[in-house]
Amino acid sequence: MLERRGADWGLTLEPPQPSEIATCANKCVFCFIHQLPRGMRKSLYVKDDDFRLSFLHGNYITLTDLDEEELERIEAQRLSPLYVSVHATDPELRHRLLGQPKVKRELLPVMERLARAGIRMHAQIVLCPDWNDGAHLDRSVHELALMHPAVASTAVVPVGLTRHRERLPELRTVTDDEARALVQSIEGWQERFLASLGTRFVWAADELHLQAGAPLPPARTYEGFAIAEDGVGLVRRFTDGWSRAGGARRAASLGPARSRW
Repeated sequence: MLERRGADWGLTLEPPQPSEIATCANKCVFCFIHQLPRGMRKSLYVKDDDFRLSFLHGNYITLTDLDEEELERIEAQRLSPLYVSVHATDPELRHRLLGQPKVKRELLPVMERLARAGIRMHAQIVLCPDWNDGAHLDRSVHELALMHPAVASTAVVPVGLTRHRERLPELRTVTDDEARALVQSIEGWQERFLASLGTRFVWAADELHLQAGAPLPPARTYEGFAIAEDGVGLVRRFTDGWSRAGGARRAASLGPARSRW
């Protein structure tokens, strides 16, 4: 007898404990962990870079610390999709963005290997003005597009900064004019990718649309909201859901339709 989908099998798998999670050896210039205030619960300070959490929960990983055994495990177990923190495809620039860690590893060869193994990936670029924008962003997006469909999407997310940046590299946020220019550039790339790849491939985070004062794209342009949890299409999905819920409430308040005859 086949089990119906969603049935409880009576098994509960323990999630990885903080001590068992592979942590990140990088010191990214924009790392949100480094920007947290002191005195919060210990689990908030765990810098995970664990491919298991990427596969299971959509956490973004850098791929810089994977050893041969871990790569072979990903390939053998077909752990797909994975979510990859790219930030820049230029090796030297990416190394600087990652805080110049001791392990200097080129990203694209690792991604190409995973692509050959049939692993699907979603890429993320945390945009830091004066670091990886402009021509660097153009290069990163188009080099990632060469690996489509293995690289299914690229999200461009503006850097987030807090007041807790003592002794950290100098960064600034995206200006309103830069947000408008970014949205315009990404929309232009989307048109070209849609014609050549059959997908828009690259998306701006909702925050960029809001900061630019640009209207949110319609739901269909997000192609299923595969990376909504990265802030891409989340606002559109919320506003559409709110509108539908409001319409349902209004219809319910009117009661059943009555015949005039």
